[in-house]
Amino acid sequence: SSLANITIPNSVTYIGDGALDGTLWYEKQSDGVIYVNDVLYKYKGEMPVYTSIKIKEGTVSISPRAFSGCSNLMSIAIPNSVTSIGGNAFSLCYGLTDITIPNSVTNIEESVFSASGLTNITIPNSVTSIGYNAFEGSPLTSITIGNSVTSIDAWAFSGNPNLTSIIVSNPVPPTAHDGTFISENYQDATLYVPRGSLAAYREADVWKEFLHIEESDVAGIESVLMDINKGVNPIYSLQGMYMGEGREHLPAGIYIQGGKKFMVK
Repeated sequence: SSLANITIPNSVTYIGDGALDGTLWYEKQSDGVIYVNDVLYKYKGEMPVYTSIKIKEGTVSISPRAFSGCSNLMSIAIPNSVTSIGGNAFSLCYGLTDITIPNSVTNIEESVFSASGLTNITIPNSVTSIGYNAFEGSPLTSITIGNSVTSIDAWAFSGNPNLTSIIVSNPVPPTAHDGTFISENYQDATLYVPRGSLAAYREADVWKEFLHIEESDVAGIESVLMDINKGVNPIYSLQGMYMGEGREHLPAGIYIQGGKKFMVK
């Protein structure tokens, strides 16, 4: 508890859960986001309401529980330099409704976004695995899972009763476990899979439990070139056609806005 000075070399890219808590060094830090070199260690103190945070460029990892319990966190911008987000980093962030996971992250650790306020999430193509309880208890309505995800642990998307659509871009069904999606009427959500993979998903454990499985061209759509003359948040069809900016007049279908897919029913 009397440890006042710590020297950590720049080669360290990960600092574990609470490693520096309780030290005099930590107590001397000002409230707010605490960095140790290129590692975001923790948010200290009481967070103001409606807080938005932009993580500094060059940050390579976010430590476990870094923002856990920060219910006033509304949005956070994560730079592409971040390759690791520790377990429970954003758990119990009830107000967190907007986050983009960068393409530099390779796996989603356990309980990272459990009990958050997220209503939709896109898992980028860089991610290969999704951990236990990763999004458990969040009000997700739609999920997009990148084409490199090969395994999803138990309870990763459990307790999401508002779920209406899941888009999976891997033609080979990722290994899933009992309870991965368990919640009230989760089987009624529409599962969209790449063309040619319908039979594989209908036979795969867990995935075959969905009552509505459809093939879609949505797989493989990673980005749309945005026309700078089309406004701030232009909407495009999956075929790249400009659809305006307002969603209220769109026909049923899947669209892309700001690099994220969304569905109109």
